[in-house]
Amino acid sequence: RVIKVSWPRSRIRSTSVSTDQGVVAVLIEGDTPFRYSDFVLRSPDRVVIDIYDAVLESSVSTVDVADSVIKRVRAAMNRPGVVRVVVDLASALGYAVEYTTGAPARLAIKFYTRITDFSLDGAGPLPRLSVATTGRSAFGTPQVDAEGVTYMDFPFAQVCLDQAELVPESGPVKWAGITALEGGGTRLRVKLDEGYSAIVRDRLCDDNRVVIDFALTVCSVRSDEGPGCTVVYITTSGPVEFGPFRLNEPDRLVVDLPGVWAAGSPPVEVHSRSVTQVRLAQFTEGTARAVLDLGEAWAHSWLVSPDGRGIRLTIASSPVFGRTVVIDPGHGGTDPGAVKDGVYEKDINLDIALRLRQLLDASGARTVMTRSDDSSVQLSERSRVANEAVPDAIISIHCNSTTWDIFPSGTESYYFNTVPYSQELAALVHTCVVRELQLMDRKVRRGDYHMVRETSAPAVL
Repeated sequence: RVIKVSWPRSRIRSTSVSTDQGVVAVLIEGDTPFRYSDFVLRSPDRVVIDIYDAVLESSVSTVDVADSVIKRVRAAMNRPGVVRVVVDLASALGYAVEYTTGAPARLAIKFYTRITDFSLDGAGPLPRLSVATTGRSAFGTPQVDAEGVTYMDFPFAQVCLDQAELVPESGPVKWAGITALEGGGTRLRVKLDEGYSAIVRDRLCDDNRVVIDFALTVCSVRSDEGPGCTVVYITTSGPVEFGPFRLNEPDRLVVDLPGVWAAGSPPVEVHSRSVTQVRLAQFTEGTARAVLDLGEAWAHSWLVSPDGRGIRLTIASSPVFGRTVVIDPGHGGTDPGAVKDGVYEKDINLDIALRLRQLLDASGARTVMTRSDDSSVQLSERSRVANEAVPDAIISIHCNSTTWDIFPSGTESYYFNTVPYSQELAALVHTCVVRELQLMDRKVRRGDYHMVRETSAPAVL
């Protein structure tokens, strides 16, 4: 006359606490599916989970956490067939419950942190926004919406602020605000000046505070090869007060970029005679630094773009880069110079001068010719052209002739004016020509010739 009805109860085997990407979760595991209910008790704050038709295994013990989110997790039999799990909180927090059926069955309680403060510091090297939370909060990567507003989400955080919007008086940050998202979570939105980006510094020294700097960035670094030089272009997302300077041992050209963030940027290989690579790094918290490792670099110059968003660095790989050289082919036109068997000195002089111009142009020099064809040019006109060019050097080219020397041969060079380095220029040119031609060395002499007498720059004939 007695019918006994029985059914299996789920055995609660464990409770544990984990942190994944800043989300604190309490995990309850049973060997079979179970029914549950959850509710909150205050004073003190705690989340309670009642699990029905369940028994608690004796191996389950209290888990002490004692962090900024959870103090401890306790489990016990509340009444026959009901296991109660109590999560003691460090402060009032939002939470979400995720249940997964199966064998084993799992119930996860994920706790929302609270955003308790956010503030903007515009006095530092970079504008800095700090977001304070009651625990270590997960956050998304900064993005820009269709309206040009930068935003980042805190998917497991709730807003707990009296003032949820900031409007600074000046600086690249126009306004910043925090709003709740539908379905949970919080969104931080910041309106920035054009060219500025959000640089997440994570928590620095405070585990419960996310730090975001706002800075310009380096858009590109590229290089081109020019005559006798390498040109490096650095462009930034906004106007920058570029500050180039040279350092030695090893030789390098440095460009400081205040207000720019470049940490983690890879080096840019160049492999030219004058520049081997360009390295980008964060020199100070508010200043990026571009370093050009130099090879055979004779000089450098720079030009900042009119909008202040780029700098053009020219590094000379030739000692004559940027120098002005006047080339004077002797004679010409009705003045043939020396003549022998139908060969005119004026033609040989012009041929040598044109070859010299080609070599100097390829080395990045600026060349000025007193004549570039078979035309007649008076000596006074030649010296006038040379002096008006304000050159770094004057080279006058002639071929000598003789009627009395039975073995005419050799190379000779002349200087005359008292301009500094005229004699040194003559000596250097003469040494190189003699070494290459291997003719008789007829020495460097002081000669009273018009082009080395009436010019006001170092001159050699």
